[in-house]
Amino acid sequence: MKQDRLTHLENLIARNQCHFHEIGITLKEIRDSRLYKLILFETIEAYTKARWD
Repeated sequence: MKQDRLTHLENLIARNQCHFHEIGITLKEIRDSRLYKLILFETIEAYTKARWD
């Protein structure tokens, strides 16, 4: 049962790996350019928690 779950989760990661990388690059640009401040967030952490949590 746990092995099946692990296989399922690994397959999900494999299928979506390119999206994970793209999201990371995008969040890095938002952070580095401090674009989150445009919508009145003080930190990238507060922005990501409010927007994506």
